Amino acid sequence: MIIFVYTVTLLAILSTLYIERKKPGEALAWVLIFIIFPIGGVIIYLVFGSTFRFKLRRLRLKNRYPEEYEKLQEFHPSDSREKMTDLYPEVLQFNRNYSGSSFTTNNSARVITGGEEKFDALFQDIKNAKEHVHLLYFGIKNDEVGRKLVKLLSRRAKEGIEIRVLYDRMGSLFTPRRFFRELISAGGRVVSIRPFLLDVNYRNHRKIAVIDGQIGYTGGMNIGGKYLGQHHRRRPWRDTHLRLKGEVVHNLQFIFLNDWVVARRKTEQGIFSRLAYYFPQPGDNGETGIQVVASGADDDQNIKMSYLRMIGSAREKIWLQTPYLVPDETIFNGLLVAAASGLDVRIMLPSIPGNRFLKHATNHNISRLLEYGVRIFYYQGYIHAKTMIIDGLVCCIGSVNIDVRSLEISDEIFIYFHDPAFTRRYDKIYREDLASSREMDYEKFKERGTGARFWEGIFSFFSPLF
Repeated sequence: MIIFVYTVTLLAILSTLYIERKKPGEALAWVLIFIIFPIGGVIIYLVFGSTFRFKLRRLRLKNRYPEEYEKLQEFHPSDSREKMTDLYPEVLQFNRNYSGSSFTTNNSARVITGGEEKFDALFQDIKNAKEHVHLLYFGIKNDEVGRKLVKLLSRRAKEGIEIRVLYDRMGSLFTPRRFFRELISAGGRVVSIRPFLLDVNYRNHRKIAVIDGQIGYTGGMNIGGKYLGQHHRRRPWRDTHLRLKGEVVHNLQFIFLNDWVVARRKTEQGIFSRLAYYFPQPGDNGETGIQVVASGADDDQNIKMSYLRMIGSAREKIWLQTPYLVPDETIFNGLLVAAASGLDVRIMLPSIPGNRFLKHATNHNISRLLEYGVRIFYYQGYIHAKTMIIDGLVCCIGSVNIDVRSLEISDEIFIYFHDPAFTRRYDKIYREDLASSREMDYEKFKERGTGARFWEGIFSFFSPLF
């Protein structure tokens, strides 16, 4: 038994240091846990620390379908290099080289700032679908909105439309499998993502809808009544979502099909034999410049690194919207350096906190940022938007919270708009949100008591688990 314990502990240490190559501080913490709690520490590591199985799972799929994956890559949009500008070329180059994000300009984008507008548009597009509907959501709630969606999808499936639905098991924890029974009986295909206990810490937080390979949606909204202002406490609910057309939709389709194959874990020759069907040639849709950046537990933190590049490229201002502010040290220091360098750094948060734990952890970070000139605004309600504007010229909108989970381990996505015209439209929306917000009084904030500061320190330590 002792030999077994030592062997397991040694393998865990070697995995941490040489296979997963954790950062020195993180690696040291895990090694100490392994030594102090040999078996229990390994179990905790498998649930909360190890990402190796996700990388291995995707590698196995690529080995199983080598030719098919190569064909899938061919449908990834190519760069519109002839239309590139001198506007932040370092960001475009970084996203291309680090995460393989192509830059496309044959696109149009509509900003959606409310749940009613989002669901009306999405449901209408589903009603008009001619071939297939692909949905990937972190949360599909068992409520009126969720039931309306399933009923509509079931009807379309009976009419011969291909329906595929991916949903995160933890994000839809209170949505039972029988919720989708009508859709499955009608011929729709429904798959839950990472349903096992070992996967509980690693979630797919993306929100993607693709209709006929021509229309796409992504952003901050899941499927549920709270986005219509029906949450018992978080009201009014303010969010940001996108309806997209053009080459960018092929990027969304590409991400969906990859996630589908990984989640299925079974033979999926049907998908690979019909790629042209899923990637129809886009018509003329506009001139909006876009890159799509996605990341998860099985890559090199593409989104966090892209955020760092954007923050480092700012010359005048960085305006953020996020429901949570518990970043890792790299993003935190990037914002701090920008503010200390004289840039206009503003962060908009909800005045109604997500929970008391995150409120304390957020205040711990705010206290340090305010000291260097970051301005904090509290939206009078619950703002769930995840956006960043750089200098009023480029911006990104997606599913990414400014917290360790989103930046390092969850599957996320954002749309980077390398387009001043689009950014001016969203800059105007941000200013309208500022009019519905109140700025934090730093002097008053400094007067908070010792007890509050104590809990801030405690909860900031555990914030990566929230």
